[in-house]
Amino acid sequence: MEKQILEKLKEELYKKREDLFNLVTKNNGVIEREVGDSIDVAADSAEKELMFELNDHERVLLNEIDNAIKKIEHDLYGQCEECGLDISEARLKVIPAARHCIKCQQKMEYDSKR
Repeated sequence: MEKQILEKLKEELYKKREDLFNLVTKNNGVIEREVGDSIDVAADSAEKELMFELNDHERVLLNEIDNAIKKIEHDLYGQCEECGLDISEARLKVIPAARHCIKCQQKMEYDSKR
């Protein structure tokens, strides 16, 4: 995947992450975050406190976003965790934190309904 596209997706993931934190802090009040590089952000104790205030869905979403950011930083982004094939660029544009290609995702959803 082109470096420009990866950078754009990474920016979008950071924005989604920030939006999630803003939503939770707006709803819960008091916790402010310090601004820093990605290592500082990951280690920020305010985030750890905030994690306790996240509901299950928000926690899952945050973990998916963080995992996608780490994959970009380690050149593993865009590979299906199930089959190892590339996830389509179109899918990643719609769901930047996608962990599976559409075929594997559909199979997993079908299997979970059985």
